[in-house]
Amino acid sequence: MTGIRLSFVYSMEDEFGKGKPDSNAWIAPPPGARFRCTMARQATRVQSTGTKHWDTYAYGAFQGSWDMSFMLDYNYLEPLYFVFEDVAEDSVGGGRYSYTFTKADAKRVPSFCVRTVLLNEMAGGKDGEDQINYLKGCVCKTMTISRSAGSSQFQVTMSGFYADESMEKGSLGKTDYQPYAGNLVEYSCLYTGGNGATGLDDCSYVANTEALTIAIDNAADAIYNVCCPFPTQYSEGVTTYTFSATSYRNAPSNWEQRVYSGGFDNTRLSPMCKGMRPLDKAFILSYDKDCTDGSTPKSAYKDSDKSFAIDITKAVIRSIERPNGDGSKLVDNMSSVDCQLMGLKFVTDVSTFDFTNTNKHAVTGSRLATFS
Repeated sequence: MTGIRLSFVYSMEDEFGKGKPDSNAWIAPPPGARFRCTMARQATRVQSTGTKHWDTYAYGAFQGSWDMSFMLDYNYLEPLYFVFEDVAEDSVGGGRYSYTFTKADAKRVPSFCVRTVLLNEMAGGKDGEDQINYLKGCVCKTMTISRSAGSSQFQVTMSGFYADESMEKGSLGKTDYQPYAGNLVEYSCLYTGGNGATGLDDCSYVANTEALTIAIDNAADAIYNVCCPFPTQYSEGVTTYTFSATSYRNAPSNWEQRVYSGGFDNTRLSPMCKGMRPLDKAFILSYDKDCTDGSTPKSAYKDSDKSFAIDITKAVIRSIERPNGDGSKLVDNMSSVDCQLMGLKFVTDVSTFDFTNTNKHAVTGSRLATFS
């Protein structure tokens, strides 16, 4: 039977690997969410001289990995708390709130836990064989946000490791699924600005952009000790921000001339020797207002009730591959452009994004009993 009998919810941990505290709620995932995990144990074959078969296996560290994908939604921002350390909430009037997600030098991303439910009885399993799996100490290592011209939505993918897990069995009768109650982030525009650009007003629209991707790597890693096979801590290293874009090739000032200057100047006609600098600013904008009333994308973004912006600072435009004219459409591919900083800003009418039991998307009540 298909995935209708499988669900997952998640919550923030107070301590790494300790699971959900009683004060926090299980949170319903965003629309289109999928969660996959792999449980593995290091095992080393022990072979002795004089025989063709092994003597035994030495079992070592527990290694859990996970990945989650979903569509970006104005009402389901909780997963981003596990990618960014700083979240600023402000009221912008009219019952709307802004949320700005940024990285912080002196903090590390929080860990979280996941509860998956699998109904085996409805697929012919024996009574009492429905299962609940608890994954503890989940840490996000990488996140990508991408969309193409063929779709209106942003696809988000997160992946990382987890420290431990446990299972409960019983007769459950239902999953953790919660009905969808949100607003998808639809469509996006790309703006770039050099020569001292500091904000959106200093940036120009990049037309015919067919695909966009940003990626954030937290360089997180599990820390083991000699006492047990499970990680007891985790570290976070230098953050890597990358940006990729594909644009129809009909204006060399979009990208090609920026390689001549390192990014900041798109008027150069030959490569510079000195004084090269990154592209100062780039923005990816989404908003819920149509531009059918003569407004510009910038003004529609500022006037919208719901909006989303990716703020990119100092993008190093170091290379570009010119197409070979093999008969396919001619495009500029900017792949894995290294950036100094990235921040995400949302404006939405949902005001509660904590992990306490007052959360709007919490799984309310004790819906699943504890089985021994």
